[in-house]
Amino acid sequence: RNTADRSRRRWGSGAASHATGAPPSRDPSKEVPIIDIDRSLDDLEIVIMAPPVAVRPRSGRSSRTPARGDRRRRRRRRFGRASRPALSASSFACVLLALAVASSAESIDAGAGAGPESDVDRAGKGGGDDDGRRRMAEGGTTGSVRNERPVRNRIAPTLLKVFDDRETNAPLDVRNHALYDELKNATFLSSSAGESQFASSESPFRQGGKTSSFKKSLHLDKVELSSFGESLVLSWRGPVRDDDVIALYCPAEESNPRTFRDAATVAQVKATAAAERYRSRHHPYLDRPPAGSALSRGLEGEESNNAWRIPSFPAVREENCEFRLLERITFPKEKGASSPGSSSTSAATFFSVSARTDPPLSLALARRKPTGVHLALTGTPSEMSVQFATGDSGVPVVRYGLSADAEKDGLPDKVEGASATYGASDMCGSPANSADPGHFSSPGMLHDVVLTDLTEDRDYSYQAGIASGQGTVWGEVSKFRSPVSAGSSVPFSILAYGDQGVPFDDRGGNGAELTSMMIRHELDNAPASKDGEADRVRGVHHLGGLSYARGASHVWDEWTGIIEPFASRVPLTIAIGNAEYDHTEGGHDGKDPSGVTTPGGFNPEWGNFGDDSGGECGVPPAKRFVMPSSNDSNGIFWYSYELGMVHFVVVSSEHDLGAGSPQRKFLENDLQATNRTVTPWLIVELHRPLYNSQALWEDNAVGIGMRYEIEDLLRDARVDLVLAAHYRGYHRTCDGLYRSECGEGGPMHITSGTAGVALTAEPTYAQIWTERVIDEWGYGRATFYNSSAMRWQFVAAEEGGTMKDAVWVVRER
Repeated sequence: RNTADRSRRRWGSGAASHATGAPPSRDPSKEVPIIDIDRSLDDLEIVIMAPPVAVRPRSGRSSRTPARGDRRRRRRRRFGRASRPALSASSFACVLLALAVASSAESIDAGAGAGPESDVDRAGKGGGDDDGRRRMAEGGTTGSVRNERPVRNRIAPTLLKVFDDRETNAPLDVRNHALYDELKNATFLSSSAGESQFASSESPFRQGGKTSSFKKSLHLDKVELSSFGESLVLSWRGPVRDDDVIALYCPAEESNPRTFRDAATVAQVKATAAAERYRSRHHPYLDRPPAGSALSRGLEGEESNNAWRIPSFPAVREENCEFRLLERITFPKEKGASSPGSSSTSAATFFSVSARTDPPLSLALARRKPTGVHLALTGTPSEMSVQFATGDSGVPVVRYGLSADAEKDGLPDKVEGASATYGASDMCGSPANSADPGHFSSPGMLHDVVLTDLTEDRDYSYQAGIASGQGTVWGEVSKFRSPVSAGSSVPFSILAYGDQGVPFDDRGGNGAELTSMMIRHELDNAPASKDGEADRVRGVHHLGGLSYARGASHVWDEWTGIIEPFASRVPLTIAIGNAEYDHTEGGHDGKDPSGVTTPGGFNPEWGNFGDDSGGECGVPPAKRFVMPSSNDSNGIFWYSYELGMVHFVVVSSEHDLGAGSPQRKFLENDLQATNRTVTPWLIVELHRPLYNSQALWEDNAVGIGMRYEIEDLLRDARVDLVLAAHYRGYHRTCDGLYRSECGEGGPMHITSGTAGVALTAEPTYAQIWTERVIDEWGYGRATFYNSSAMRWQFVAAEEGGTMKDAVWVVRER
């Protein structure tokens, strides 16, 4: 860039003056200070000339660079507030040295050294977005592996949320559980190897040259669960060692000891029980035993070392389950000693079933009950879709009626729906298509029932069930407010967020539950608030980053259980993110539900798209959710609908938005066909943001690539607001943002990836368009008062719903 252009505007725009009327040049590779292997040494000067990187405060205070005022004054303040810490002279020298060394080796990795902390440094901390950067392999990376990304340091909890006994408050990763591999390859004693001697409840065995005899037993406090999610207590008796194993088998008759649902050493079980006791004490709003009960006293007393309280038994689509105590039998290195069935003189380890829960835990009723109930709009104001899962097949049915008449007339209307499911073979790749423990498990049957002939804007009660030859098993009765038609002037609110996951995934704590709890609280109290109808929530919008299962399919059932308390009351809309869709194989086999036929889906040169879905490639959400349909829409991937005075458009940041692509055609046609007289507000939602100032250089490059593709389209269509997630934090730009300049007729861009996954807490880089940055779990609230005034707020989940950011968006229509 020439000197005059540098002095006129901040780096990151790369655009000529808008006053000339000529369209500025759009080279996305020069709009962010990314060091790239394809750049020349002249282009590296862009990094050196960039403003210092500012460290964002953790307190949640505003992180915008200049104070509010006219744009001319903001441009003069090139380096932001003087109080902000910047790169020291020594750090700046280190950056220059790194550039020189890297360029001489011709192996500069994208983003390395561009901020106060390199991607390599951050990788060791496990921080940042898993899809937000490519980790440098040991010894460095080169240009030949531009889009290859190694496995990230992220976890998915096991089915029973087992914790590591060697690390405080750290859940085990179901996809990297050493005990799973040990049991899968272990030798189990059977009748042919002396089961009568080694596998009975009174079993003498040889260890260290001595023989001992003892009795062990397992006990459950319940013999039947009426619904999934109930608490359960497992206790044991006898001299059980810490390296013995407790494993869950479903069904209880499972004869293959390697086909377990979850397994943990006794030491890990004790660590898990201790973590649950800590959680119950410090979070009294979560489920725990009643104070003073025998169970409560047992868990907190001496008996706690021999008891494991499972606060929420997971959805397992089987008739029954049982826990087994697997005794670890080690034959020592002793000359002349040999294990059963072996002549080896080396040490050997075997497992033997020394106890089991008897009778088995019955799940017959629980598996028939509807779970994961959630609502969705269909695009027709007189309809509402009810979606849920059951373990049994049958005819899905929903009965419903006006809530005001329910007490007198019951639920008089009844309608049937359709069912579907999916298997491991439907997935695009591993680990999602693996039958090993911790990977694929059956989702049961997935049902969709559409309620029709609804009266606009009325309260309805409904009940979902599954009908079979044994009768109909009904779920709980819930309520919803029927939609308002397009053009209605009734004020309302929506809630929006992304990146939720489940408790303790990525060691993120229980932020997912906190967010869900606060949304339930808002639904209970909003209609009675001072703004009355304006605060009535008409929808919850999940901006991608849904369950974060990524091949551990049981996580989908857990996540739908977390959102059910509010998603069964207001319609849920979803956007698809990298954690649900990105894949590197399987598309050419016709398994990609979006219709992409290339093996790895969308993978542009400027992107960092990998295999973040763990081979799922969008199959689970495509089967579990049905979204509104419209012209040229594509299931859950891109679609639009109208609600009152708002037209919503949802697109996929994981698919091609370039000229000529099917999604681009849909977006162009939809925006052009929007009648702003009927729906004056126009909102676009997607997973990855176009603008965010966190110092995650590869993600920033993706945002710039998407700007290059659709920013002109959004500005020309006069889009009011763009909602996104992906970055683990809250970020709001100025209004009218277009080509890195405020007040230029573009939309306001908001990132709210704050629903529960571990926060990124990366520093921000200096620019003129960031107005607010917050590192807290929570969600956004958009309230549409009329055709000209909308208020956006950010609500902190950990602070009891405290409003941490608010801004009015006003338009002259």
